[in-house]
Amino acid sequence: MKFIEAPIKWLSFVLMLIGGAAMLLMMVQITADVFMKHFFDQPITGTLEVVSFYYMTSIIFLPFAYIQLKRGHIVVELIAQKMTPRGQLISQCFTDILLLIFLLLYVSSSYEMAVFKMGFDEAVEIAEDDFSIWPARWFLPLGGAIMIIVVILQLFRNLPYVFNGRLPESGIA
Repeated sequence: MKFIEAPIKWLSFVLMLIGGAAMLLMMVQITADVFMKHFFDQPITGTLEVVSFYYMTSIIFLPFAYIQLKRGHIVVELIAQKMTPRGQLISQCFTDILLLIFLLLYVSSSYEMAVFKMGFDEAVEIAEDDFSIWPARWFLPLGGAIMIIVVILQLFRNLPYVFNGRLPESGIA
């Protein structure tokens, strides 16, 4: 299992770094656009499109797996905090199974959409030029597919403890 975990952890971390770099680039581009617009009356052409279609999608979808690895997604523990540790583990596994089903549907749908949009070279018009936006469609299935692998690894780590009644020594992963 470790031979799969290490590259997935590395890939998740790299995708998170790419998302972070996109956030920094977005801040720089928006700042430069505002500066150019107010001081020179010449905004940077295409800022809205690059921010909307590339930066935002990479910031949101690429770090999915890393956040799942750290169990950083928003969780409501109203009921879970009253459960026993084993009950919490069972609840976590049940939630992961539901998440896995959702992710499979999400990745399948976003993959089909990415292929479709790539097929006709989806683009938006910017100042009389076409700007291809179909490559950004691949951020969704990529981030989701890596997250599927992370959820499966977490399930494989936790499910044996659900059935044998003991808790993992490292806690619920």
